[in-house]
Amino acid sequence: TTEIYTLSLHDALPISCACAHTSGDIDSRTSSGENMLGWKTSWRVGFQQTLKRMQHRRLQHPLLASTASYSGGGGGGGGAPRLLLKNASQVVTVGGGSAPKLGSAMGDVEVLANHSLFVSEDGLISDIVPAGAPTDALLQRNQHRVDHVVDCAGKVVMPGFVDGHTHAVFDGDRSHEHAMKLAGATYEQVHEAGGGINFTVRAVQSAPQSALTDLLMQRLDAMMLSGTTTCEVKTGYGLDFDTELKMLRVIQDASRRHRMDLSSTFLVHAVPQGSTAEQVTHDVVTRQLPELKRRVQSGDIEPVKFIDVFCEHGASFFTPRQSRRILEAGAQLLGAEPVTVTNSATKVAVS
Repeated sequence: TTEIYTLSLHDALPISCACAHTSGDIDSRTSSGENMLGWKTSWRVGFQQTLKRMQHRRLQHPLLASTASYSGGGGGGGGAPRLLLKNASQVVTVGGGSAPKLGSAMGDVEVLANHSLFVSEDGLISDIVPAGAPTDALLQRNQHRVDHVVDCAGKVVMPGFVDGHTHAVFDGDRSHEHAMKLAGATYEQVHEAGGGINFTVRAVQSAPQSALTDLLMQRLDAMMLSGTTTCEVKTGYGLDFDTELKMLRVIQDASRRHRMDLSSTFLVHAVPQGSTAEQVTHDVVTRQLPELKRRVQSGDIEPVKFIDVFCEHGASFFTPRQSRRILEAGAQLLGAEPVTVTNSATKVAVS
């Protein structure tokens, strides 16, 4: 069968986009001062799983993807096609254990100049060798196992970036709020004046689902051009259950259509005007999450991987106690991973 694999081949810069990207499991854990979501790198190239979903997807920009169509399997018993990325100016590796890298360890990478990389039929990178004679010898040894060869001269082969926290589904323009912030207004003051989340909520509530999907697809294109191949996308700009469901459908529709590997998060973001944090907490726990579970079980909504809560000072947001209650309910009802919620003063972790 013919399969389309997308390889982003950019100029030889340290932060170039990926020719091949790692896959792994998002790990819900914390370390003081570190990101809430770590990424377990495994150097498993996602050709057989993630990139296989790229079939029939749009190709809009010459830098976004160079595509190669070829016969997969090559007599390998239905495994992933064998791929040789040869003569790369740089091959960047981020190995060193299965645990997520945090803090200064995130800068611990190795850059191999003028190397080639071979992906075997199991989807794993099996060899990284210098260009020239070692690459020729590798190709000779695997001449009956290589389905496709990509010349990466002048290019970088590196793991794709993983963005573990995005609000990529939104509508509306809040650039006018910069004047308030420059004048010293706090986030909470902007929010209480009708800006911040409330401004975006009104725009998202009124936007058709198709328009939000188009906006998300454009943003995912821009992210991929910068080297991101996997990202988490949150809801949270609905503040009512119907709009939150609309946002989930937008994320899941984009996940089917775009070559980006997406993970969806159900975010309890803020208290809508006219309600209290305690009322919203009760509604989320007793009505919204059970209804979301029912819709997942019926197939109306795909399973949600993460539950998130915005824990912050002020009546517009949620206390540590309320956050814990929502996270525990989400983990119990949906089997979702509870994301740690933090601000400068509090840390809430549910294990």
